[in-house]
Amino acid sequence: MQPITSFQDKFDVCHPHARYSMMHYSIFPILVMLYAALLSGCANNVVNLSYPPLQGSAVPVTERSLTVCVVDFTNKRGTGSIGNRQGGEIILPRTPVERWFASGMAAELRHAGFRVTMMETLEEALASGPDYIVIGEAEDVRLVENSLTRFTGHVRSSITLLDGLGGYVTRNAYSSIYSKAVLPIYGLPQTLLDDALVEMLQPATKLLIQKMQ
Repeated sequence: MQPITSFQDKFDVCHPHARYSMMHYSIFPILVMLYAALLSGCANNVVNLSYPPLQGSAVPVTERSLTVCVVDFTNKRGTGSIGNRQGGEIILPRTPVERWFASGMAAELRHAGFRVTMMETLEEALASGPDYIVIGEAEDVRLVENSLTRFTGHVRSSITLLDGLGGYVTRNAYSSIYSKAVLPIYGLPQTLLDDALVEMLQPATKLLIQKMQ
């Protein structure tokens, strides 16, 4: 038997599993930090899609008696992502784009003085008995990382106005491209696509109001 020459030797003999346990607990915080970094990386590739406050709305507030139902837009993009980072990482929306489009349209119409409701399907909208119904198709939503300091947002949609019985009134296509410089430390620009959607929906709102007067 090898002689005990130090306190550490004595400790190892008396507690044969102690060294393994100490190594295990010393590695645990490192694993936690790595896991947190991984989650942070995923979170950094998620964009909050939320229509901004309407300080610069297309139409001033005017009380109107007409009711309008906005239906969730149909997602025609064929993907759930909204872009890729330069390194290939997928950019995801926190809010479904079809609800984001519809929420923005509803906000603009509500701010213009209409009584607005929202439904998930056209059938639900028809059953609710509004004066007009707005449906649309989300054709493009992309956040492009041009460089470490510049991003560009693309949005495109077709918007259709129906009467309360589902009869066709008008249909038009709209699009917007919005570019912005950012500091790399802030990651993805969280409001760039919102700003692009504002630029797209404001002329759409003006035309819809003309058709509903």
